[in-house]
Amino acid sequence: MPARKTALCAAGFAAVCGGIAGPAAAASGAPAAADYTTAAVVKQAPHDKQAPHDKQAPHDKQAPHDKSGMGKSGMGKDNGKPGANTKPHTAPAPPMPVAKQLNYQYQLQSNFFYCGPAATRIAVSVQGHSPSQDELATKLGTTINGTNSAVDTTRVLNAVDGNKSYHTTSIPGKNATPAQATKFRSDVVQAINAGNPIVANIAGTATDTLGGMHSYDGGHYVTVVGYQDNGNSVLVADPADTVADGSYWVHTTDFANWMGTRGYSS
Repeated sequence: MPARKTALCAAGFAAVCGGIAGPAAAASGAPAAADYTTAAVVKQAPHDKQAPHDKQAPHDKQAPHDKSGMGKSGMGKDNGKPGANTKPHTAPAPPMPVAKQLNYQYQLQSNFFYCGPAATRIAVSVQGHSPSQDELATKLGTTINGTNSAVDTTRVLNAVDGNKSYHTTSIPGKNATPAQATKFRSDVVQAINAGNPIVANIAGTATDTLGGMHSYDGGHYVTVVGYQDNGNSVLVADPADTVADGSYWVHTTDFANWMGTRGYSS
């Protein structure tokens, strides 16, 4: 299948759009007291003989006083209250949903080197922010050569949103390792459920789940705004894609490989 059309000249993207991701910023109680009670034993008197006077059984000995208030049952020293020394039970966290998509405002990038500002703009729109791409380009340090790395998108996402929850993860090799792909899948599920889209710095070609090809040899920035199948596929909002609403699904491992030598903000 031919590559999908982009909003701008493919040659322009190949030259300047993406950068190289910077370093990652960044898992028996004791037995009960003995019973000292003694029972008197009365012997049967022989016939025709008077049984001797039964001796008074000695008073039952009282068990030694237990200073703890509970004896040796292992219940604790808080006046015999059960569970006084136990930690409160914490209910397990509910499972993450199988699929989730965020509401966002899509924008095409306004020129061939504004993919970083546009992808960042899509991400911050989820929290209701609406800066211009020019404003974000200034914060990101974007030039005609593009936006340097995911370190910059992390910094600006934290500055605009104000919650400082974003961090940078780098994928230094040409392809993601299985561990890096698994971590990315986990990061997607966690971030999307926290209401935080992921901004990714990608390079090369990826094929979406419908067979469409997306090629950015010089690098590009896109925004992950959802997932399905427990995070095994991600929904991409691509600021350079002019087909329909600019979104498409990519298998998570394929997307992780797409970020090889670069990284992402999550």
